[in-house]
Amino acid sequence: MGLDHINQRTDVLSEYELKMVWNDTQCNSALGGQAFIDHLFNNPHKLLLIGPACSSTAENVAEIAHHWNLITVSPSASSPGLSNRQRYPYFYRTITVFSALGTPIIGLMQEYGWQRIATVHQNQDVYILSIEYFSSLLKAANFTLVTSETIIEDPRASVEHIKQNDAKIVFLSMFEGLARKILCEAYKQGVVGTGYVWFVYGWYRDKWWTVTDDIECTVEEMTEMISSTNIFALNRLSLSTKEEVTIAGFTSKQLEFELRERMKWEENSGYTFQSDYVGFGYDAAWAVGLMLNKSVEVLKNKVFANGEKRRLEDFTYDDSEIGSLFADLLSETDFVGMSVSGKWPLFADLLC
Repeated sequence: MGLDHINQRTDVLSEYELKMVWNDTQCNSALGGQAFIDHLFNNPHKLLLIGPACSSTAENVAEIAHHWNLITVSPSASSPGLSNRQRYPYFYRTITVFSALGTPIIGLMQEYGWQRIATVHQNQDVYILSIEYFSSLLKAANFTLVTSETIIEDPRASVEHIKQNDAKIVFLSMFEGLARKILCEAYKQGVVGTGYVWFVYGWYRDKWWTVTDDIECTVEEMTEMISSTNIFALNRLSLSTKEEVTIAGFTSKQLEFELRERMKWEENSGYTFQSDYVGFGYDAAWAVGLMLNKSVEVLKNKVFANGEKRRLEDFTYDDSEIGSLFADLLSETDFVGMSVSGKWPLFADLLC
């Protein structure tokens, strides 16, 4: 939809039409690498990459894409590790970096006068880095991290340590399945009730606590745990709630309505509406469209090292000068988008 809106404009890339050639990486790093190679060696020639969607795949692709002078813009890869500019110099994203999700907890602790908190995180880089950043926020705000637990499978020791340290507030940084195991074990050990506050991620599936095939609690027990305890779900807002007119000339709400209507088209029957990411995806399209539009104007007057001028269609994978120009202009791109971030550049990596 974003590309359609750009192509309909007479003031953005008026001499060009943006087209997307896509592959499904299935959130698989190996498939992502293969898809990237396929794009490189098959026509049409590419100017840049939008995606990959998943962090692990984005890390694999972005680490090598810059060697071909291709920038990578992901609407959903939120791993803090991707903020490493030495390793991923041409990686950009429209989604808030994963580690920023701990920031609202600091605000709530300040609001309610809470001083102590425990964390439990999954033993994967994305969660480890997020907790490291969260720990730095706690330290800066003079809060006490009473215990920081790493969990692989068995949650018993982690819950026991929470009890031993008399922690009443707990931040779980992990996949849905491990969160279920932790809360089930907490129920069995009596870490339940209005005296406790648990923070979990908000992108788990609906009624995720009722899936009991991987835990030793019944649906009734898990429902009691959830309903009798203070559970806060942390998530990003992909769709702005403001009535502000976006770069496309519509409000975010109007764009959402159009997208939902498009989802009814027969060609989209195999897809579902993902409200957690649609705004970030739409803004990614506009970010690269505006960057390319600005590039057209810059290229009209720019003389390159060989003494010649170039156009967009002259870009090749060994053209470091245009690749660098794309990266510089993307960093400067500023617009009102569909996502809650409002004006670009978002680059929430700066929070890390």
